Amino acid sequence: NYPYISKSVTEFWRRWHMSMTDWFRQYLYIPLGGNRGGTWKALRNTLIVWFCTGLWHGASWNFIIWGMYFAAWLILEKFILREVLKKTPAFIKHFYSIIVVFLSMALGGVVLLMGRSGFWEVLLSAVALCVLCVLGFNTKNGNQILVPVEITHRNQTVNMMALLDTGNTLIDPISGYPVLVTDACMAWELLGLDQDALKSPVETISRGIYKGLRLIPYCSIGQPTGMLLGLKVDKLRINGEETHRIVAFAPQRIGQGKDYEALIGGSV
Repeated sequence: NYPYISKSVTEFWRRWHMSMTDWFRQYLYIPLGGNRGGTWKALRNTLIVWFCTGLWHGASWNFIIWGMYFAAWLILEKFILREVLKKTPAFIKHFYSIIVVFLSMALGGVVLLMGRSGFWEVLLSAVALCVLCVLGFNTKNGNQILVPVEITHRNQTVNMMALLDTGNTLIDPISGYPVLVTDACMAWELLGLDQDALKSPVETISRGIYKGLRLIPYCSIGQPTGMLLGLKVDKLRINGEETHRIVAFAPQRIGQGKDYEALIGGSV
């Protein structure tokens, strides 16, 4: 999912090794409480997840240290660097994230190749690998056109790739804005809403779980008409440009196993 276009370490891990990242988020981070319940619980949950991620790569302290390396950067970005990164030019953020990843590869290579290769050889190998990945980046995947999306709402920011879907003609009946559709994972990260809340949108709104939600009617071919939960977010950027669209959340996964996590209609 084009990890080497990332502008933060957090975004990198949303794009890299997506099956592993998604598994740890769904079956460990969210059941532990995610980022709900205060700063200390969020710190604890992040450390637990990355401790286990290190073990997943190998049952030794070397891999655990590697996991804690990324945990430290993710915590820094979430609690200290968030506002700094918002004000930083895109090319600097991209350079910063690539350097952090280069260092992780170089340090990991030194651990694995200790006694057989020098630090600079491993670092250059990591740089070469990343350069090849960047050169291979193309937002056209066959006949599919993918565009980067950044959503910010109440101090939470998520990044994803959206599929330009000419079949998505959803319009918000309140504002008249077109609708970007994403899934339950993004609803949890932005709003703390789980899949059950998305499956019963009318009940969720009537219970007043989250202010500002609205209903987006939809109709899919071969499927009964229904409603999605929608929200006018604080800021939405598509291809780096701020735009006015409503974000709707589908209870099912979008693009599972593919290179995108959202559907966007109309011209971009």
